[in-house]
Amino acid sequence: MCVVLFCNKAKQKRVFQALEQVCKRFPSVNFLKVEVEDYPYLVKTEGVTTIPTFKIYKNGSRVKEIPGNNHELLENSVKWYSSTT
Repeated sequence: MCVVLFCNKAKQKRVFQALEQVCKRFPSVNFLKVEVEDYPYLVKTEGVTTIPTFKIYKNGSRVKEIPGNNHELLENSVKWYSSTT
C-alpha cells in the first residue's frame, strides 16, 4: 500500500505534519511526496485538481482520493486500507 501526497513545495507545512504523524502510526505503509512544481506531468496524468491531495494506492490501483488537508479522513482511510486484503 502506498499513500502519495501531491503538494506545493513551500505552502504545505501543516499537511507535512499530518503526513508525518500518520507515517509514524503506520510504518508498514509507503508514503511519498510529489511536489507539483517538479512533476507537472505526473499531476496531469493523475488528474490532480486540488492541492494538497492525498491518493491511496493498493495492489497497483488507486483506492481513495482525499482532496485538501483532512487529517482525520487520511488517518481513517490508511487504517482501513492497510487492514483489508
